[in-house]
Amino acid sequence: MRVEPDGYVAPHLRLSVIEPSKVGSQHITLLAGIVKAGAALPAEQRGTFFGHRTLLGELPPEPLAAWAQSTIPVMNPERRRLVRKSLLETAVSCWRITRMRKGDALLITCVLPSALIFIELFKRLFPRRRVTVMIHGEIEGLLEADRQHPGSYGYYMNKWIKLRRKESTLNLAVIDDFIVDEIVILGNKSIKREDIFVVPHPITQVTDIAPVDLNARARVCFIGFRTRQKGYDLFERIASTTPTLSFEAIGGGCLQSVPENHFRALCGTADYMRSIAACDFALFPYVAGYRASLSAAALDAISAGLHLIASKRGCFISLYRNLGPNFVTLFDGEDDLRALLENPEWLATQRAARSRRLADIESSPYSGPNITRALARLTEPNRTTLALRGHDA
Repeated sequence: MRVEPDGYVAPHLRLSVIEPSKVGSQHITLLAGIVKAGAALPAEQRGTFFGHRTLLGELPPEPLAAWAQSTIPVMNPERRRLVRKSLLETAVSCWRITRMRKGDALLITCVLPSALIFIELFKRLFPRRRVTVMIHGEIEGLLEADRQHPGSYGYYMNKWIKLRRKESTLNLAVIDDFIVDEIVILGNKSIKREDIFVVPHPITQVTDIAPVDLNARARVCFIGFRTRQKGYDLFERIASTTPTLSFEAIGGGCLQSVPENHFRALCGTADYMRSIAACDFALFPYVAGYRASLSAAALDAISAGLHLIASKRGCFISLYRNLGPNFVTLFDGEDDLRALLENPEWLATQRAARSRRLADIESSPYSGPNITRALARLTEPNRTTLALRGHDA
C-alpha cells in the first residue's frame, strides 16, 4: 500500500490477465512466465486469467490453479483474417473492461495494432479503470518506412500514436527496459514514461541438457527464419569458410546442416529446444529490426545456456547490458566475427562457462521473482488514477 500526502492509503489492486490474441502454444514462454510469476503474488492481488481453452491447456497447471480461470473466444492469428480478428479482439477486451469492478486491474497481454486503436478510444469512457496493454514487436513498424501501408502493423501503430491523447489513462507494458526509450520518442508526447511498465520476458533454464563434449567440434546455430534482414547470408558465408566448426540452421520446423544442406524434421517444441541445447553458440548477425523488440530466438538460446554472438542491434545491446559478457558477445562486422570464431582459446572459454550461465539465469532481470515484482507494480494505483479521486481504480 502507498500512503498519499493527504493521508489516503492506496490499496493494491487485484490483477487479472487476458490474452485475446493467441491460442495453443503461441507466446507460451511469455504467458507461462506471467502465470508462474503471478501465482507468487498475494492472493488478494491475483484475479482471473482469461484465455482460449487451448491456451489454458498449454499453461503449467500448478501455477495456473492459483488463478481463477475463464475461457474466451480467440481467433487463431494464423488464419490471417485481419478485420474479423481485430473486431473480436476489440470486443473481448472492451467487454472485460466494462466488467471490471472497483479495485480491479487488467493486463491485456497482446492485441493487434488495429484492435489497439479501438481499445484506446473505448478506454476514454472508463478513465478510472486501471488497464495496461502489452506492446510487442509491432512497435518496430513505426521505425521502418516500408511498413506504413494498410496491410502492415506499422500503419495501424502510426494511427494509434496519432489519436492517443497526452492525458490517456491506458497504460502500456513492454518486455524490456530498452524499449521504453524508443516508445517515448516515437510517441511524440502522447506517451509519457510513467505510462509504461516493464514486465520482463521470462527466461527459464532448460534442464534436460546433455553435458558438453569439449573435445568435439564447437557447434554454431542460426535460429529462426532464414532471411537477409537476419543476416542469414553472412551465416552461410561464415559456415562455408570455417571448417573447424559445425553450423546448423534451426527453425521453420527443421534442422539444416550448413553448408552440407542435410535436413531433419523437428518434432515439436521439445525437439526444437533439444536441437538448440545441442549447440554451443547462437549467431545473430541481424542487419535490420530489433531496435524496439526482443528476439524470442535469442531468449531460447540463452535458456539453453548457449553463448550469443550478435550484431549491435538494440535487442542484443540490451541483453549484453543486462546479462554481461558471459552471455553475449557483440561484433562490429564480418572481419570481427571471423576473428572470434577463429580464436580457439575464446571458443573453449565460452563453452566451458555454460553451467555458470545456466545458474546465473535465476538471478537475472528475466527471472521469475523479478517478473513477480513487475506484476506487483501493475497493482499499484498510479498518479493518473489517484488524480481522478473517487479512488475508483
